[in-house]
Amino acid sequence: MISRVVRTGPWMIASAGYLALTCILLWPLPLHLSSVIPDGVGDNVLNTWILWWNAHTVPLTTRWWNAPIFWPATGALAFSEHLLGVSVLTSPMQWAGAGPLTTYNVALLLTFPLSAIAAHALVFDITKRHDAALVGGLVFGFNPYRVYHLGHLQMLWCFWMPLALLGLHLYLARNDRRWLWLFSVAWLLQALSNGYFLFFFGVLILAGSPSPAACGSRRRCRSFPFCSGTETCTRPSASGATPRKLPSIRPTSRLCSARRR
Repeated sequence: MISRVVRTGPWMIASAGYLALTCILLWPLPLHLSSVIPDGVGDNVLNTWILWWNAHTVPLTTRWWNAPIFWPATGALAFSEHLLGVSVLTSPMQWAGAGPLTTYNVALLLTFPLSAIAAHALVFDITKRHDAALVGGLVFGFNPYRVYHLGHLQMLWCFWMPLALLGLHLYLARNDRRWLWLFSVAWLLQALSNGYFLFFFGVLILAGSPSPAACGSRRRCRSFPFCSGTETCTRPSASGATPRKLPSIRPTSRLCSARRR
């Protein structure tokens, strides 16, 4: 029992600290979840509506893409982030009776401690030190860039990236393919949360793809999601998330053609 407390104690303290820091940073938002929208009126209102639309329409259907905006354009939802990765949390909340503004604010608040905890886990797995992990969690979860984008939920919903990196690190360290599931799920949910991170994070993963020597063997290298088993070991094979953005090509091209005419 004592050893278990010793192991879990630092995690509980760090999580409580990240949560407390979030409440301090965004106070008094935790007291007014259903009546206040932070950072003025702008993209946060649009994101609140998109999360409501995702909860009341079957995603990836024709009706879902043809959202009631920018009439008479079709596929209008492709003009913006669809936030499907965020809706994994917010849609069940709305189905349970929470209002759109409440679910948006809850999602916004959770981005800070979840990002910090995810970075904490990644750094701790690499260094085996909670002090270093605490610094990593604070830097990743509460840096000025995130505060600047307080009105852009999709930019704050980035905790899946350190979890994906954690999955890759554990796979390479333990040669256990089960950790690739963590990478795959985390990367997919990150891609469905923010189209920018779909491409930016992909560049990071490709740049860090190991060589066959680093993987330990060519056979093991082929099991790595971004490796082809070649000497350079950098050919991407993860194309599953890309088609989610393809429907935006058609309405955007039609819009450009209309402007030229």
